[in-house]
Amino acid sequence: MSGWIKVHRKLLNSGMWKSLNSKQRDVAMTILLMVFHDESRVDTGENIVKTKPGQRFCSLESIREHCAKDVTIQNIRTALTKLEKWGFLTCESTNKGRLITVVNWEVYQSPEKNQQADQQATNKQLTTTNNNKEINNNNVVSESEEEQPKKKRKRTYPDDFMEFWKVYPRTRKMNKKKTYELYKQLIDDGEKPEDLIKAAENYARECEEKETPEKYIKHPTTFLGMDEPFRDYIEDDYYQAEEAEPVNLQLSDDFLMRKLQEAVANL
Repeated sequence: MSGWIKVHRKLLNSGMWKSLNSKQRDVAMTILLMVFHDESRVDTGENIVKTKPGQRFCSLESIREHCAKDVTIQNIRTALTKLEKWGFLTCESTNKGRLITVVNWEVYQSPEKNQQADQQATNKQLTTTNNNKEINNNNVVSESEEEQPKKKRKRTYPDDFMEFWKVYPRTRKMNKKKTYELYKQLIDDGEKPEDLIKAAENYARECEEKETPEKYIKHPTTFLGMDEPFRDYIEDDYYQAEEAEPVNLQLSDDFLMRKLQEAVANL
């Protein structure tokens, strides 16, 4: 991407900025540089999705590529959660990827609104951008292109997700679409399908052996959600009871005779 962004000095005095560590500030600035300054259309492979100013579909790995080398995927997860709590951005998992939206982007984008923004800003970022719209490697389509017709397609899911869905313990009001969005986001962030399937199998076995009532079984969206309880079930040997070593109860004839003689002698 080309162009530039403008960050207001009042950001230095905001409570949010002071609460962030260096890695979280790195993530915040990277997000400001990555989002689009104007409406764009993104080719997801299935259809064309329009994004608003200050938005972008991106994975945790794509954010990490633009951050310092010591910033990890977990650092980015923590930073996004904290920035979302401060109202700096919103982060939404969709079946098209992770949609990040910088809050109040349009308020501070237009040069003629900068003066008003100076008076209204508190702990939220003040930023403007003068990026030029372009077609890049992420298949962003300029607005000058004709609108491509959207085709309605029957929703299909990849085999690995269907295997996850098949082995996961049944509970009430399971949302397959939302579960897939979270599942896909985890895969995009580097999780292995076989690990998620193994976690579902182990959790299902635990529920079966403990006879967990259906109402207490975690919904799959919770299982794959922000707290990531699935990580406790990934290990292959989770919930595999250790086989006790057999105890040799066979006693020799000499031992039995000796004990018998001792008992007779004590009479």
